[in-house]
Amino acid sequence: MNMIEAKITNISGELYMETNDGISVLVPKHKINSLAEGKRISFGFRAEDIVPLKFGQKPKNSWSIKSKVNLAEPLGTETLIFTNLGNTEVVSRMFTPELVNSNDDLEFALNLDRTYLFDGDTGLAI
Repeated sequence: MNMIEAKITNISGELYMETNDGISVLVPKHKINSLAEGKRISFGFRAEDIVPLKFGQKPKNSWSIKSKVNLAEPLGTETLIFTNLGNTEVVSRMFTPELVNSNDDLEFALNLDRTYLFDGDTGLAI
């Protein structure tokens, strides 16, 4: 699972998970009532829940980012794509056998409905 440390911030009345390097990801709607501004958390997501839009379908409730491919590892029926969310390397799983090269710029969509939040102090699921 990809894991990112963040702090809950309020931007124009909406809660965001702000990473240590300043990237703001909208808090999943089903978690809003469990969080307060200033709370330290970690959020996690599986590789199949951050899809390269050029080769996959955009999830209904998603957040998007453009990022450069660090490494693409074809594994037959799937390809692992290593990229960065800010300064943190994350892995995306692509199920279509398409050619992806290092240094390609791709747009990725994170499925917010499949994002997991953890308390920054206790590590317990939120």
